[in-house]
Amino acid sequence: DIPNLAKEWLEVRLEGLKSEPTYGKSSIAILKELVKTGRMKPEEIEKRLNLSRGHILNCLNLLELYGLVEKDYDGSYKPSELLRKYQEVLGRF
Repeated sequence: DIPNLAKEWLEVRLEGLKSEPTYGKSSIAILKELVKTGRMKPEEIEKRLNLSRGHILNCLNLLELYGLVEKDYDGSYKPSELLRKYQEVLGRF
């Protein structure tokens, strides 16, 4: 079996994200919503997950740093290409 390095790299980043004490859990929840919907603006995430805007923005910044989301020109966020390709990995978190 050839190791899938892209998929493994995604797992490592998700593992690191999950262990982030302040924003980890919320970030994973936001990612799951983004994968479900395809793209969302912070205010939509706020309504959907009942988190504060500031908390969401910090999570989104973290997700951007980890390369797990992309910010669009209209201010909405979408899952990175790699995350869209290997959505099943997210299901383990």
